[in-house]
Amino acid sequence: MNRKAFVRLVVAVMAVAALVCFISCKRAPAEKTKIRIGYLPYSSALSFFLAHEKGYFTQAGLTVEPVKCASANEALDALRSGHLDFVMGVGLSTFFAMEGASAGSFRCFQPCVEDSTHAVSFLLVPKDSVLKQMKELKGKRVGTYSGTSQVLVLRLLLRKLGLDPDNPDDVRIGDVASNLQVDALAAGQFDAFLMLEPYATKAISVQGAKPLIENPRVKYILDPFPAGANAVANKFLSLHPELTQKVVAALDHAIEDIHRDETSAKAMLPKYDPTLTADLAAKSSIYRWWKKSETDVIAIQKYADLLFVEKALKNKVSVEPMFLK
Repeated sequence: MNRKAFVRLVVAVMAVAALVCFISCKRAPAEKTKIRIGYLPYSSALSFFLAHEKGYFTQAGLTVEPVKCASANEALDALRSGHLDFVMGVGLSTFFAMEGASAGSFRCFQPCVEDSTHAVSFLLVPKDSVLKQMKELKGKRVGTYSGTSQVLVLRLLLRKLGLDPDNPDDVRIGDVASNLQVDALAAGQFDAFLMLEPYATKAISVQGAKPLIENPRVKYILDPFPAGANAVANKFLSLHPELTQKVVAALDHAIEDIHRDETSAKAMLPKYDPTLTADLAAKSSIYRWWKKSETDVIAIQKYADLLFVEKALKNKVSVEPMFLK
């Protein structure tokens, strides 16, 4: 075989090999992207619990890794650092604070809201308390559970009640870890405590706590009160817009299920919060969720503006750019 023939043979073999490789690569299934979703073990993340338990992510061809977070701050730090792709059920005031400090790192969607038919917040007093009126809170110790979001809301509520949270002669505020809040109120560490469901129901049913104000966030701050939301990291959204839309669609499906049968949905809470019994979960109230297409950005902007005016936020925040279109 002369040199030219040999070269032609080598070229032909290489061409065939390249063609085979191309065909096999085209036929090989695409590698699945594992989606890391952080959640807080509260009812604000109920749509995620339901979507995961009912297999809506799997049905959409998604590989989801649930990651339990101890606090909203931990969840958002992980989202910002790239250790999480999504977070579920984090307080909107925490998102506002993060957006004001460092804009453009996430996009929110599917807020959970409290309204006149879905009371999730309670200002509770211990069972032996003699407090019966809001004006009697002056000079008292008022607490809530730890986290930027909840402390901001407590400060705002106290201002609406005519108390200055920065003046210890008016009111002394404090916070404890979420898993300690029911016992802290029962032990008398606080004269009143802003508590959310399902822990409010636990405090009332097990420890005999009494509501001083039911649904205070709606009655004194905003109606509806946009409490929390889910969010996706902008980096993940940019790289995987189709996967993001599939996650949103699965959660929309779960929201429809919750609105159709709240009792069945609440039955899933004890699996994600082992401190809850099935009975307490059934007695507790839950939020109403807005699907992506139902989100009322104007109502959420009112909340952000109110937090800024009341000095609960350092920076004024524009809400519309924060949400998925």
